[in-house]
Amino acid sequence: MSIAEILHTLILGPLELLFDYIFSLSYDQIGNAGLCLIILSLIVNLLILPLYRRADAIQDEEREQAARMKPWVDHIKKAFRGDEQYLILQTYYRQNDYKPLYALRSALPLLLQVPFFIAAYNYLSHLAVLQGVSFGPIPDLGRPDGMLRLGGWTVNVLPVAMTLINVVSGAVYTRGLPLKSRIQVYGTALVFLVLLYNSPAGLVFYWTLNNVFSLGKNLLKKTPDPRKTGRILWAVSGAAFLAYFEVIRPVAGPRMKALFALAGLLMMLPLARSFLPKKEKAPADEKAAGRIFLAAAVFLAILTGLLIPSALIGDSPQEFIDTEHFIPPILYVLKSALMAAGLFLVWGGVYYKLSSPRTRSSFSIGFICAAAAAMTNYTLFGLQYGSMSSLVVYDYIIKVHLKDMLINGGAILLGCAVIFLLWKKWRPFLQIVAFSGCAAILCMSVINISNIVSETAEVQKREEQKTAQAADGGELPYFTLDRQGRNVVFIMLDRSISGFVPYIFNEKPELAEKYDGFVYYPNALSYGAYTNSGSPACYGGYEYTPLEINARTDQTMQEKHNEALLLMPVVFKNEGYEATACDSPFGNYQWISDMSIYDEYGISAYRTYGAFTDEDPVKQKNTERLRWRNMFCYSLFRVSPVLLHWEMYDKGQYNDAAVKWADQAVVYLTEDEERSHGIKNDFLGWYSVLDKFSSMTRISDDGSNHFMMIRNETTHDVQMVQMPDYVPRSAVDNSAFDNSTVKTSADGKKLKLGSVMQAEHYHSNMAALLRLSGWLDYLRENGLYDNTRIIIASDHGRSIGLYSYIMDGVAKGSDPDTDKMPDVMSFNPLLMVKDFGSHGFRTDNTFMTNADVPVIAFRDLIAHPVNPFTGNEITDAMKANNEQYPIHTDFRLTGKKSVGFKNFRKIVMRNHYMFDPANWAYEQ
Repeated sequence: MSIAEILHTLILGPLELLFDYIFSLSYDQIGNAGLCLIILSLIVNLLILPLYRRADAIQDEEREQAARMKPWVDHIKKAFRGDEQYLILQTYYRQNDYKPLYALRSALPLLLQVPFFIAAYNYLSHLAVLQGVSFGPIPDLGRPDGMLRLGGWTVNVLPVAMTLINVVSGAVYTRGLPLKSRIQVYGTALVFLVLLYNSPAGLVFYWTLNNVFSLGKNLLKKTPDPRKTGRILWAVSGAAFLAYFEVIRPVAGPRMKALFALAGLLMMLPLARSFLPKKEKAPADEKAAGRIFLAAAVFLAILTGLLIPSALIGDSPQEFIDTEHFIPPILYVLKSALMAAGLFLVWGGVYYKLSSPRTRSSFSIGFICAAAAAMTNYTLFGLQYGSMSSLVVYDYIIKVHLKDMLINGGAILLGCAVIFLLWKKWRPFLQIVAFSGCAAILCMSVINISNIVSETAEVQKREEQKTAQAADGGELPYFTLDRQGRNVVFIMLDRSISGFVPYIFNEKPELAEKYDGFVYYPNALSYGAYTNSGSPACYGGYEYTPLEINARTDQTMQEKHNEALLLMPVVFKNEGYEATACDSPFGNYQWISDMSIYDEYGISAYRTYGAFTDEDPVKQKNTERLRWRNMFCYSLFRVSPVLLHWEMYDKGQYNDAAVKWADQAVVYLTEDEERSHGIKNDFLGWYSVLDKFSSMTRISDDGSNHFMMIRNETTHDVQMVQMPDYVPRSAVDNSAFDNSTVKTSADGKKLKLGSVMQAEHYHSNMAALLRLSGWLDYLRENGLYDNTRIIIASDHGRSIGLYSYIMDGVAKGSDPDTDKMPDVMSFNPLLMVKDFGSHGFRTDNTFMTNADVPVIAFRDLIAHPVNPFTGNEITDAMKANNEQYPIHTDFRLTGKKSVGFKNFRKIVMRNHYMFDPANWAYEQ
């Protein structure tokens, strides 16, 4: 990062983010860009009003002191010359506690305008939602207004109006002041005219509104009692706010009504203070208040800028690494830290320093309460929203419950009460607690950062080696199949949903012909609900079910997981087959799979993800911007009260106007079960691999035998696609199709896709099977189909709220009590097998597990296959047991050096039948 980028992020970043949140939230409720600019100007000016009031007071103090000293200063300058004049002036200044630099304080109001002007200019100049939008007489808020035509000349009226208002405001403000002050104000007005004359009308309109507000402030200052008059006007504004948004144009939803009502009442609250008896306040302890404010500001900056982002990334650093466009994830933490420092230390410090001594005490209390509330919110609330993508967006829309809001509100109030008591009674102890808290979360952040840096370095080194090898003759991923020999192909479709197959094949009857020879096994079990626990057995067989892995304590998880991934290709290699492995999950027990585990065995290995997608620098830059912006916004979301979570999260958009109203979708967003905008990078990366299966396939005629296994996550990184062909589109609208949300199986069963999650999974499973069917046609056309055994399986299923559709005797719409029994869909993987020379598509309800994959792959090809790592024969004998034991744990890797799965719940499934709820239970 350059110095300019650092300064921009530190000083202007928080202001631009503030503008974005205000504009986005108001536009969501009002939908009128012009009105939103008015609201933006009003709120920003009210927020900075205390700064301007204090700056004006400081300016007035400087002017009064300068005027008081002027006669003697003029006398000294007239009577003395040279060094003597300088020394006498310095003595006079010292006697009056004055420094010449204090003259700069007269320019403080102007200096405060500069960052806000630059931030507004950066934000509003390119705001997409203003483009082509009219407001009143303004034809286009996204372009210079050009409202007046004089012959062949076009005059922009708004900048002229802005300047006139600025001049009138300046005349009111500088009445009775020296000529120098008037010149400064009028000169500033002319500078803004020049700077903004050809700017977009939305920006000029916003700055004109600021000048109107400034004029009102200056007029108010001339009234006999400005403070009381201001409170009255503020209360009237609050009443108007309530009337407009609660009666005239009410906002939607009881929660938003409550929030807007609270805002209106708070606006009227200051007027009530005018009728309360004034109490004499005890002198403030400025040093103690300053130390507590500093500790609280540092705590908030570390929490939101370092701890939360580093904890999020540190949980799985490799998820945030794009190997094709390598950016160290620590940079996202650094930018978040700069934003947090700018918000809490720079701008918080400005507000604190420009506050009166008495106000500083209240400021300190407010900040230390905010710090305590932030830590409470982060550690105790908002933990149930689910898994996140690398763009810091939850997999599915979050649900905010009233119960959580009330509990959270009570916890915040209790915490504030404790803080206030400590402030009153044990202020030194409060300082110790505050600084100790800073030290504690800093240490936690350092540990997280160390983990991020070490993992990043490991991946970077591996990727540099891969790049060097590619430069020395590397090529795109491929595998070979032979027309004369035997070919075995294992395709692992990560998280593919078995229960969708009957509906998919009925919707697309041609698939039965394309999948000729396949047997579909619906009654199939996975031993884990996630890839970390479900894939080892899928690749390595029954010796690698979770409980069998845990029983072998003499080896690490890294070693046992690698054994599972290596088992099939090594056994086939030892039997003279050419073996290829692609995208094996968690190779070397790393999130970004280390495919070098195959090198010593002479097995060809590739990572196919990203190999067939075109590089788009603009899209990559947008992804980088979103990731760092969302990272800090996520921190603010997590430390905010639960009451604000829905608005702060904003369906994963974090109130980013550049995303919400862009001409083209920047990120993938859904409207409902039928419409979406944008394409997920991950989905497209995996989908493009399926699309290129045929070009990846090389054909030989030498009678050699081949084994290939490949993992693909088209069915994992799901999104909606366009019907009827189920292909990715930047804008998807399936509302015109009668079967868009209700699917039917061949036996007449109806499947209602009643949520976005269900629709996305169905669409992605359909898209994957359609793409694969094109490759199957390619095999037929090239004489490879009959001599190729193909196994299509998933490592696990997914709980997506369709429990009642796959279970026997369960009322439609009901869900399992997951505290008492698991959702079977998570443990029901896809399993489809085509053997050599087989024909016809059929369904077989025989009990199977995805641990059968190695046994099926070796059947009739290798007699009594043996695990090369344990020496045990590879069989499916365990499947005969009446009781099977899958486990439920989370998706995280346990660590390379651990010896087994941790913190899991053991499940028992009986009677070899998946779909009877009575056969499932958590083992006590």
